[in-house]
Amino acid sequence: MSTPPDCVRLRFEGAGRTFNIHKWSIPGHDHLFKPLPLDTRLCIPQRKGLYTNRPVDRRSREVDLAEAVSWGLNDEAHVIYACASRHYCVRFIFHAEHVLRAPGSQSLQAYRRLVRDAQFHSKHLQELQGTIVPMHYGMWVTNTGDWGGKVIMSITQYCGMHWNDLQHSRMGTQANRELVGRTFEKLHDCGFDHGKMITAEDFRHVVFDVVDPELSTQDLWNGNVHCYIVDFSEASADHACARRLPVLPLDGYTAQFGCDELKHIALALKFFDRPIDPPITSEALQWHDKYSSTHSDIVNHHIMMAQRARFFPLHRPVYKSAVVSFPSKDELARVDIRMAPESDDETAVDSDRANSASPETVAGGLKQLTLDDPDPITV
Repeated sequence: MSTPPDCVRLRFEGAGRTFNIHKWSIPGHDHLFKPLPLDTRLCIPQRKGLYTNRPVDRRSREVDLAEAVSWGLNDEAHVIYACASRHYCVRFIFHAEHVLRAPGSQSLQAYRRLVRDAQFHSKHLQELQGTIVPMHYGMWVTNTGDWGGKVIMSITQYCGMHWNDLQHSRMGTQANRELVGRTFEKLHDCGFDHGKMITAEDFRHVVFDVVDPELSTQDLWNGNVHCYIVDFSEASADHACARRLPVLPLDGYTAQFGCDELKHIALALKFFDRPIDPPITSEALQWHDKYSSTHSDIVNHHIMMAQRARFFPLHRPVYKSAVVSFPSKDELARVDIRMAPESDDETAVDSDRANSASPETVAGGLKQLTLDDPDPITV
């Protein structure tokens, strides 16, 4: 008999324990999460299975099982997460019954971030899941008894390794840094501001699918990896991006970028550190202002496509299927922008799309946990 989609098995190889985990209700959101395939089995390997982010540089570090299952008994800011069965990322709140009774604790804040992220995915990111954001399978809960207490889990698609780790490896290439910039430009074009991108350490929210078996070594270096953005616990869904420059190497810092988050990302990617030659930033800014004033009916992300094609033609476009043509030599003539038929771009941006609804708060989220779940099955 197939396992029902609201109950799956989770096994910790290091402890030889298997638990039934159950869907945990977030009212108004449950039907919007992606369903886990029938007969899903989640297995956490004994070695290289559990991780957390280091407090100093936010790079990942492996943790052993004993440290993991005591997490909620301490006040920890960063959750334990795992790659389960190679396809799923599971983020854990161990000893939730203790965490939920600790007002002001870092652990409670971590719990709230998980719930807020799940809510934002279900309400706002349905069309982007599996493209530039991971698929989200909702929140789950189980009772592990004295072992790890009541455990709340967030289950998403496993998307690979954090850019925090990869940027210090041979993958820390210019092409891959530009890929990070393009991915955030797509997110902003869809009306979303991530809200947590301030410094280089925040690139833990950018994940590269380095385990894709179809990728060659050159693909890993040349910006051909699938890039995802994760953790929308502080995101907003009403962002009208006013960027005036692309997230690319420029000839020096400018405060006139037009979008604070993308400016911070450009700074963290060191796109202002090595000035390009010839200098064109000032000219590109002036063109943007004149063009947007002349053609006030054209949405900004279309103007940015035209600016990139005119001033930065040696760099990849944000949308590889976008065809930008200039009908005349007049730099302010209306540019023709078309998407090639049968586009295989990760995101198709609708210029009329409006994400005006504010994200839901976590109010009431603490009331949804029930502590009478089935006992664990030990095998």
